[in-house]
Amino acid sequence: MCKNIVIGIIVLLSNIVGNAQELFYSQKDEALYITLNSVCHIDTIPTNKYSFPCAKLVKGDVVNIIICKDDNNIIEHIGCKFIPDSLNLASNQITRFLERELLEILLSDDVQKTMKINHDNNLFILLNDDTIPIDLIEDKSRFFTLWKSNNGIIINRENNNYKVTILCANDQNLTFVFQADVSLISGMNKKELEIKLALQLSNYYAKDIADSISISNLDYLQYLHNSDSLCHDSVFVDKGDSFVIPQINGDMYYLKNDTIYTPVLDTSYMAISFSNAILMPNLKNYYIEIEHSLYGYKKQIFTMSSQDFFDFFAKEFEKYFGIETLEKDKLTGTLVLYNHEAEYIHIAFISTTLDDLMNEGKIYLKLSSYIPQHNIKTLFGKDK
Repeated sequence: MCKNIVIGIIVLLSNIVGNAQELFYSQKDEALYITLNSVCHIDTIPTNKYSFPCAKLVKGDVVNIIICKDDNNIIEHIGCKFIPDSLNLASNQITRFLERELLEILLSDDVQKTMKINHDNNLFILLNDDTIPIDLIEDKSRFFTLWKSNNGIIINRENNNYKVTILCANDQNLTFVFQADVSLISGMNKKELEIKLALQLSNYYAKDIADSISISNLDYLQYLHNSDSLCHDSVFVDKGDSFVIPQINGDMYYLKNDTIYTPVLDTSYMAISFSNAILMPNLKNYYIEIEHSLYGYKKQIFTMSSQDFFDFFAKEFEKYFGIETLEKDKLTGTLVLYNHEAEYIHIAFISTTLDDLMNEGKIYLKLSSYIPQHNIKTLFGKDK
């Protein structure tokens, strides 16, 4: 399925980058790259995930630098690679956050200013659960030696607060305490985040999607009782969690025939078929027209397949869906894509018809990204 790439997104991107040789989504990554390049002299970045040793960043030692580009050949991450691949079992978002923060400290000419900025952003660095001495951070060699040989990280979270500990040598712990905030964790402001999402999503193609939709051994499913809208006595529900309000949830529905459960997608079950089509991307492959609202009242309009769309969000997001109107010529609902690690949501207002739903037709989707969670009750039921 063809995607329409909007030139305006590239124009917006060019407004936040100044390096003629590389493109960046964030000003922070661009600044890190320019400073790093003046020290380490980066010639080319031959692969999307490029790691190289820099012997000039810390006197008498070698720092492994990692630079990641996305499929659009745009730098989306730069940092110190401090966890061996064999130990990199932690969150990619959190790992990248630490890689970037460690590099920023090593590149800083004014560590006290860097620490003040961190404190203003509610980011605190501890050594063995006490405030780390500023003179230790200013001595780049000592600071690098502290964490260069480590046994990985431990991520602890209580409510919206993270405590992430690098397990250093000699039983020492270097700990970062911070809030689950997408701008802090990503190092990007809302404008930069939305431009990145717009460009990556509009160019995305799914890799592998399972074709099978018949599932056995789902005896944990709950029988659906007392529903006047159902005309079949073998409907079962895989009860999902709800998001803020009960109407927005992750419920998925199956018909049971002997021991085989098959996802419901039938005109006799309009409501649950609509939910299944949104929450089970392998049921059908729809043609989606997306209107993505961007910072500054700009919009990007493009098309993609539903399987590409849902595969893009499959790894880092939980999905919830709620129906609003249910008529043959007007099926509408609200999809919430929730990123738990960085505590943000995308909201998609979806509309289609019953005929399109059953026959892999067209779905219209209005996407608003990086929405504060407290707005969800207001947004659900709002006139689109």
